[in-house]
Amino acid sequence: MTLPKNASADTPNRTLHRRLALDRIGAMEKLRAIPPEKFLNDFRESASECLVNVYLIDRTVTKSDISGTLYTSLPEDVFALLEAQASLLDDYLISTELYGTDAGDAILTDALFSILRNLWYKQSHFRNSFLWDMESCIAAANDLLRMVDKVDALVLVTAERYPHLNWNESGDVTTSLLRKEAASLISLLGNDAVHASQRAVNFVMRDIQRSDIPQKLFDRDWEDRLVQNEVAMSMVRMLEAYISDIRGFIEQDFLFHKVLAALVRSTVCFYVQRFVNKADQMRRAMKRDFGNRKTRRIAFMSSSRATCRMNYDIEVLREYFGNIAKDIPSLGRVVDTEFSVFELLLECMWLAVGQTSSEKNNLEEFVVVVHKRTGADSQVTRHFLSDLWLLMGAKNQHQVVEETIRMMDADLQLLSTRLKEVESSKQYDNNDMTCVRLDEMLKASYQERILQEKSSVCGNILKNAKDLRDDEGEEQHTSTLTSKEEPSRPKWHDKFDGLKQFFEDQELEIRGFLAGTKRRASF
Repeated sequence: MTLPKNASADTPNRTLHRRLALDRIGAMEKLRAIPPEKFLNDFRESASECLVNVYLIDRTVTKSDISGTLYTSLPEDVFALLEAQASLLDDYLISTELYGTDAGDAILTDALFSILRNLWYKQSHFRNSFLWDMESCIAAANDLLRMVDKVDALVLVTAERYPHLNWNESGDVTTSLLRKEAASLISLLGNDAVHASQRAVNFVMRDIQRSDIPQKLFDRDWEDRLVQNEVAMSMVRMLEAYISDIRGFIEQDFLFHKVLAALVRSTVCFYVQRFVNKADQMRRAMKRDFGNRKTRRIAFMSSSRATCRMNYDIEVLREYFGNIAKDIPSLGRVVDTEFSVFELLLECMWLAVGQTSSEKNNLEEFVVVVHKRTGADSQVTRHFLSDLWLLMGAKNQHQVVEETIRMMDADLQLLSTRLKEVESSKQYDNNDMTCVRLDEMLKASYQERILQEKSSVCGNILKNAKDLRDDEGEEQHTSTLTSKEEPSRPKWHDKFDGLKQFFEDQELEIRGFLAGTKRRASF
């Protein structure tokens, strides 16, 4: 091939570069014609729309060939967009010759603030959209920690890119706001990383719930035949397999420790919940079971033997988590705290069967201690201890327990108020509140029974008020007014006024209860 005179082999490349340069010049001319206010409005709208599209991408979880950890392309996709936005901002400031001016600095800080705030809002909105199984939860946790590093790097690059601004700790108001916004975003991403890692525990427990463990736990074979703690050992083997996988999938040790802590709490909740479900089955069987045949099939053959079986199960689970926690002091504290619930539960069982060796040898003392551990809700405390005595105590003894707790209601309410005041004064790690908690589980378990009680109370009050109205109506019908004075307001009107206020209070309480249960169910 013969080249034209004065031509060279790199002519196509030079032509391409010239074309790109002309396109950039044209783009800069278009930017120059945009007023600052319109540029900022368009900048915010397009940035928000583009970031939504980035979060909505259906990504595949990938396993690293080197480390074995899980990840997706979310951090790279998000920050590639942020870099493009930063470049567009630079081009506008340069094309309008506003770079380094007061007006340009105002546009710059406004745009940078919108970038950080936009990412904060989108992350808050889409935080749960990619948590659909254990692997995606772990990948999301790893991704979000990488995004924390990228935000740190973004702040450093921005400070280098615009050195004329004062980025020191004692800088001006605008840069101080930008640093605070970046810190808020980093805090959100870090908390969401912990949240994602703990959400993985939900899928672990879901698989345990779908196994045969829930059906075997507390059944007749568990009590009488499986005397080597086979059910608890089966649960330990499942936990061990999942923990081994998570250990390989997750990048940071502190996230792994958060997962373990959530597993400890979830295991305690699972075991107690199965006990509550056993009592619920018992109550359902007692209805219209005149021959007690259904009840005998569900009830324990021996309350003392069932308590021993539970004690051995708990020892198996505690030993397993205790061995893991030997090198993790923070996890050891979680194990001690959460498994203390089992110690209290067993003490109550021995009291129910009349074999307690505890210094607390009367019911009232146990009620107070249980009340503190079950969320300081007197209704939950009453239902929980009633269930315990229903399964472990003598016949109809659970009714005595319920009446005792009702008589203590005023003292328990006062104790609840004091506990709430103490709780509000403490500083808690919000990350630990995203996993399953015993008090929240018990509230959800007894939700239906509590609502039925409230409906029954409302119905009785309505019936009493109606009877009072009918009685007063008959009295007024048979009596004659002896003066022209206006008749007094009937008593049943006052009764209905009180009833109306009662219904309004109950409606607010039930709405709050259901709203809280819905929020808990989302986790």
